[in-house]
Amino acid sequence: MKYITFPKYPLLLAEFVKSTVDVLLPHACISCNKTLSSLEESGIFCEECLQKLVFIKEPYCSICGKPFLSPGENHTCGDCILQKPPFILARSIVGYGEVIASGITRFKYGKNIGVGESLATMFARHNFGGFTPENFDFILPVPLHKNRLLERGFNQSLILAKAFAKKNNIPMDCNSLIRHIDTKPQASLEKKDREKNILNAFSLRDTKKITGKSVIIIDDVYTTGSTIKECSKILYAGGVQAVVALTLSRA
Repeated sequence: MKYITFPKYPLLLAEFVKSTVDVLLPHACISCNKTLSSLEESGIFCEECLQKLVFIKEPYCSICGKPFLSPGENHTCGDCILQKPPFILARSIVGYGEVIASGITRFKYGKNIGVGESLATMFARHNFGGFTPENFDFILPVPLHKNRLLERGFNQSLILAKAFAKKNNIPMDCNSLIRHIDTKPQASLEKKDREKNILNAFSLRDTKKITGKSVIIIDDVYTTGSTIKECSKILYAGGVQAVVALTLSRA
């Protein structure tokens, strides 16, 4: 019988397996599938795709996080002046373009959890401006309706939220906020129909846990903000003290 001989100072088993898998199955760019070299720092995007990502930087709206094209200081955008959103602020990492869209599509609709975990790592490591995560009591992923959850097999927002919660040592609450109406996918609707589609789709199972608390709600994409706003309204109505919204990308 042959035995595997380990080095004098062996790696932990998990590290050994990971290092072996990395050699046999090199990482690929989650957008274009190009094999990544060890020199590509992002770990999930090749240099070509990384250059195409539009990271959201100041100046942006101090409330909704919408980026401004002209230089200057952060200020409130016209939309938030006309109708102030029901959250303190919203922040996103990148603009919704071809590269991030391909990654999110592979994750959500291709059911590629590996891609999702890579995006979640990127999400957790990002320094979102304008607030201090440690000052918040709970992290809430935007919930899926049970029918959609059964169809997809996972909640993409939960995977992002789990990584962020672990990185910032904040408890996660997956039970208080629920989606009790099986709405049409927001991505399939025009802007004017999204708010109507999501209206009254959420409710609170129990308010005891979150009353008087500050929470961070997490979703994958901020398009018109309808989903985030509806969740925020329900949370405030249930006694939550403060709501901040974080998303991976925004239109």
